[in-house]
Amino acid sequence: YNIHKRKIKQPKKTNNRSEYLAYIVGKHLCNHLFPNEELILISDSNLLIKTLEIWLKGWIKKNIVHTKANVDLLNLMITFGTYPSKCHHINSHLTPTQKKALDKENFYYSTLNDMADDLANLAIL
Repeated sequence: YNIHKRKIKQPKKTNNRSEYLAYIVGKHLCNHLFPNEELILISDSNLLIKTLEIWLKGWIKKNIVHTKANVDLLNLMITFGTYPSKCHHINSHLTPTQKKALDKENFYYSTLNDMADDLANLAIL
């Protein structure tokens, strides 16, 4: 009795995949919990913001999404069909002095980002 196991190529695990997956899960939750609300993305990931605001739309237009790394996750993003109405980049891992210099809105966003990073670190197995 001979069983041939077909190896399934697993995507390389990178922080890019983590950023994309966090967006996908967050977007999915927002779609279900707040279906008619405007989505504003606040992220420390330039990669994610540029992907959503610039690159992905161009890749779709040029029909080259399938050539990109993390195509499985990019296709999930495309499946949602809508993107955040606004993306706001914040710097991460600020010192207390840097954080104190922020305006009220960015201080709040930075605090939320720190909390998200702490939760992500707790989730690492």
